[in-house]
Amino acid sequence: MKLPKLIYFFILFTSAHFNTNGQIIFNDIYGKKASYKISVPSSYTLRQAVGANVDLKYVNNQGFSIVTVIKKGPPGIKPDDIKFIVEQTNYDIKEGLEATGLSNLTILNKGITEINGHPTAFIYYTDGELYFHAITQFRKGNIANLTFTCTLREKNSNLAYIYRVVNSLIWLDN
Repeated sequence: MKLPKLIYFFILFTSAHFNTNGQIIFNDIYGKKASYKISVPSSYTLRQAVGANVDLKYVNNQGFSIVTVIKKGPPGIKPDDIKFIVEQTNYDIKEGLEATGLSNLTILNKGITEINGHPTAFIYYTDGELYFHAITQFRKGNIANLTFTCTLREKNSNLAYIYRVVNSLIWLDN
């Protein structure tokens, strides 16, 4: 049975399209301040971490960034305590984020999910120009935050990368 030319070209085009996009190489990167790893696109390069709690910072040629922050949590903190982050009002979350130097923020979404077996809070927000995709986990007395930042305009074209990076967070000291 012969396929009509139109179907043949459709199959050929979609196969070539998926093969091209599927060839992005990701590198496993290991944390310095805690025992974890994440996968980062190979087009991102390590930059100097600025701030006492910043563990890793990777940036691409467009200025998009992947940053992990590890800091000691309060005594007795447990992984399930993560729910307290998203139980805050959007106003309180916005105020807390703006206290770090950001401004004109809008909280787009927040909630609880699970990444590789660990309860995880997520907060997606924007300042109108940049899109911030942040996840937080409480692990072995630490607060771990991973934030992927890109322009709001490029958010949709970067969602596959964003989800691949944040879902790659694996703790090595189970």
